[in-house]
Amino acid sequence: MDLGLNGRRAIVTGGSKGLGLAIATELVAEGATVRICARNADEVAAAVAQLGERADGRAVDVRDADELAAFVSWAAESMGGIDVLVNNAGGAHPGSFQTLEDESLIADF
Repeated sequence: MDLGLNGRRAIVTGGSKGLGLAIATELVAEGATVRICARNADEVAAAVAQLGERADGRAVDVRDADELAAFVSWAAESMGGIDVLVNNAGGAHPGSFQTLEDESLIADF
């Protein structure tokens, strides 16, 4: 299927395994250049090796604004811009909306 992504430049957060890696794999298969990030450097390196020459990545904790900003700057510079963002990184604190503290809710979003 041609999704019109040939030559596009994409970021996939949480891209080292699971759904994020599957998305990054499909983006590369469609001809996109991809930059992934995830917290585990070894998993990022393994994913980049699997994705091939149009992919690269960095170990980043997206909850850290400075790390995330540095990653986005690097990704944009290394690809000549960004066309697609897949914000796949995530996790949530256990509990219900009514019982979680404000700090936990803010961190989850």
